[in-house]
Amino acid sequence: MRLKGITAVTVALATVISSGTTASAETIARSGYWNAYYVAANRACGMGTNFRAQNGDLGALHIKWFAGSNGLMVQAFKDSWRFPQDKTPVPLTLGFDDRRMFEVEGLGYLPEQTPAGVAWSSVIFRVSGDDSMAFLELFAGSRTLSIRFTQGNELLWTAQLGGSRSVTGAFARCITTVGEAYDKGTTQPYGQQKPTQPYGQKPTQPYGTTKPKKPTPNGVDA
Repeated sequence: MRLKGITAVTVALATVISSGTTASAETIARSGYWNAYYVAANRACGMGTNFRAQNGDLGALHIKWFAGSNGLMVQAFKDSWRFPQDKTPVPLTLGFDDRRMFEVEGLGYLPEQTPAGVAWSSVIFRVSGDDSMAFLELFAGSRTLSIRFTQGNELLWTAQLGGSRSVTGAFARCITTVGEAYDKGTTQPYGQQKPTQPYGQKPTQPYGTTKPKKPTPNGVDA
């Protein structure tokens, strides 16, 4: 499945991209298929793309940073995914330009209803602070990003990265600005804790025991 951005679901997704809240996102940059955004309520920066698969399924892929966190969060949404419970293990491989770079253990989460009526399940995985810079450099400098779900019958995701370099720059500047403001904070005469942030299957699912179908060279429906 090849991912190409669309605008039809951009407004609806503004209520889900902040992961677990109904906060709206402010777009700070747009290039190619990708947007960079800021969510003030969460003190979060992000960049993402929304897509419609050839079979009509809607989905999105977002990379996020939250003030006070160590590293990045990657979140993939799809409206047809159904997980049996929160934190369902979803092993996957992430690659850039057909090179497998990261093998990670994602977690599948049940959908949450929002005021816009959007309720999509998602898979979340983390990129550690030590790996974040290398990840962003690959994201900015590559032509495609691929996600291979090693269980279930979800097909290979291939996202086009046209425009990712300028969007990554805006994302990095957002992290610097928000991070500096967060680090300054306000003094208090009491202890504080920084906020933490974050099976056979029809339709296709990114988890389970069966191997994923092999996609055609030009991509196929998900």
